[in-house]
Amino acid sequence: MLILRIKQTECALDAGRLDEAFELVSADDLRTHRRGQELAGRLADAFVQRGREHLAAGRLGQADADTRKAARLAGNTGDVAKLRVAVAAAAAAVRQTEQQQAQALAAARQEIRQGHLSVGQRILKNLGDTQPAAADLLHDVAQQRAMLDTLVARTGECLGRDDWEAAVDQLAKAPAAAGTDLRVRELAGQVEKRVSQQITEALRAGRLDVAGSLLTRLERLACGSVDAEQLRRIVDQCHMAWGHVSAGNMRLAEESARRLAAMLPDAPWIQTAIANMRQAGEVMEQLRSGPLGLVDRGEPRRTLPRPAFPEALAAVEIPVRHEPPATPLPAKFLLQVDGAGSFWVLRGNRVTVGPISSSPACDVGLLTEAQTPVITIERIEDDYFARSAVPIAINERSSTGRLLAGGDRLALSARSQLLFRLPSPASTSAVLDLKAGRMPRVDVRRVILMDRELVIGPGAAAHVRCDEAPEAVILMVRDGRLVCQARRGIVIDGKPAGTIAPIALGSPVRVGEVGFVVTEA
Repeated sequence: MLILRIKQTECALDAGRLDEAFELVSADDLRTHRRGQELAGRLADAFVQRGREHLAAGRLGQADADTRKAARLAGNTGDVAKLRVAVAAAAAAVRQTEQQQAQALAAARQEIRQGHLSVGQRILKNLGDTQPAAADLLHDVAQQRAMLDTLVARTGECLGRDDWEAAVDQLAKAPAAAGTDLRVRELAGQVEKRVSQQITEALRAGRLDVAGSLLTRLERLACGSVDAEQLRRIVDQCHMAWGHVSAGNMRLAEESARRLAAMLPDAPWIQTAIANMRQAGEVMEQLRSGPLGLVDRGEPRRTLPRPAFPEALAAVEIPVRHEPPATPLPAKFLLQVDGAGSFWVLRGNRVTVGPISSSPACDVGLLTEAQTPVITIERIEDDYFARSAVPIAINERSSTGRLLAGGDRLALSARSQLLFRLPSPASTSAVLDLKAGRMPRVDVRRVILMDRELVIGPGAAAHVRCDEAPEAVILMVRDGRLVCQARRGIVIDGKPAGTIAPIALGSPVRVGEVGFVVTEA
């Protein structure tokens, strides 16, 4: 039987059936026979030869298999060692090429996502036909170019018939690639120029309602031009002046109106408003200094509960004023701090952030592309969690949800990026800083996710940093009302209110050098 198997092995080897010969010669009794050893040597040489042919043809898997079989038959001979080194070098070269192609593909995908279609297309063409995914991306580029062509044509038609509102609707639906397309930018510039002129005319004529409506439509383009920013500042200044008028503080209202006059010098109605504010202020001063100002408003006193933060501020007693019930504090309000800016404050445990055009509307709307994903930030006990139906970049890593830590960066898109912070280790209120993108109000760049309290004061540990403040000012929610606490005296509507007092919407508050007002969102 041994001689028969030796003959079978010789026949298989002569016929080129190397794998069959390898199975036969692997038997122990055949390997110990003299003729079997000779066959093993010849078969090892044949495997080396075939391995070289596989290597030359780029069949690295087969070449590696033949190398291993030759080594098992003849050991690590010179020819086997050379073949093993050559196969390993070829495999390393293939891996390097695949890695370079993957990096190029990722770079092309990123460029296309950011709207740089030409750059992405050039990268993909350099890859050739080696990557099936490259063909899919090229198809996406072609589709986006077709969408841009259609967008440009429709927007041009709208402008041709002087229908700028329809042109705004078209441009607001533009994909990310539109931001780098020269044709779209030129059309957006034309629309912006036309709408800005109408807003300016409305402001000069005193039609602030029309100006605000037009500005809201203009901001859908998210153009961020200097003219649009200036118009937004003027409209915001009008809102601030009217807020002071509604609160009965004519002195601050007149200050705001004078700043408004410097921003819009050719609007005659502003000087009329300043004169009326001055006259109303004088009348209010006369009333306050007359007999009615002597009315004793001191009533039975009560003690407000001691806040959890900061511990250094003790609860004090304040007089209870018998006034009509105040409007309940809304879940979202605007905090305007002199010298620090404007801030959205949201009190809910669950907040949604996304494009302003999304349906349903987000708690924090951003002027960004309509296809930007909506994320949810939820506070559970003392922790915050970010969730999204589609992957977003959190600290430059794709994720659909994770536990947030202070300093985490959330990128909804290339044009909308947020920084999550927990400024104070003693407070669970968090802050969302807008690092890229815009909100409907250009003066708002920060959102405060208020839990039990928020801090206005110097240093990075404050939710609203105000270095002019000598110490921290604490805002808390108690019994549905907003309460202010500070060591120094609090002045509300120009009147002393102690060191802890409830504040109403629209009432100007001052603590030392810090002044602020809370209004409805």
